[in-house]
Amino acid sequence: MECFGSMPETIDQFNERFFMETDHKSDDYSGFYVEIAEQLVDDSGLLADVPKAIAMYFDYQKYGRDTYINDLTMSNGFIFWNH
Repeated sequence: MECFGSMPETIDQFNERFFMETDHKSDDYSGFYVEIAEQLVDDSGLLADVPKAIAMYFDYQKYGRDTYINDLTMSNGFIFWNH
């Protein structure tokens, strides 16, 4: 059963699509996007091999925003992958 853009309907779908939980309630999404990006970077090790002098220029807000807009959906404080 397809659940694109909606809450998962089974425990397996939930586990497969779950990304993170958030308590974001503000109209200011900048911190929210940074929270998403930090979780993605930590989970994937994206910047693990990048020297700190270069990694400090990584734009967490833009990376989180683009990922949220293109790949994630939020429902009741839970964030899920769309695919």
